[in-house]
Amino acid sequence: MTIAIPLPWYEEKTYEQIRALMVDGEHFTAFAAWESDALRTEAFFAAKGETTERIYVEPAAFTQWCEANGRKADASGRVAYATWAARLRGRQP
Repeated sequence: MTIAIPLPWYEEKTYEQIRALMVDGEHFTAFAAWESDALRTEAFFAAKGETTERIYVEPAAFTQWCEANGRKADASGRVAYATWAARLRGRQP
């Protein structure tokens, strides 16, 4: 099994909705800046020979997951969600 580093990923069409539902949404940058940073993060891991996996955070599904798992819609919750989703795909132990 190839283990991938799960990265929470957003689509431009739902980015503002994601920002609004996050308890730390005021810290989110504009989509273009976020995307640029995220692509640099992918490149950083790739340069080290690491595999990443984009885990798209869909607002309704993420909100339901947070409620079902007693998690806040914050940075910790996003990472936990991405790790959970990667495990479902067989990309995390």
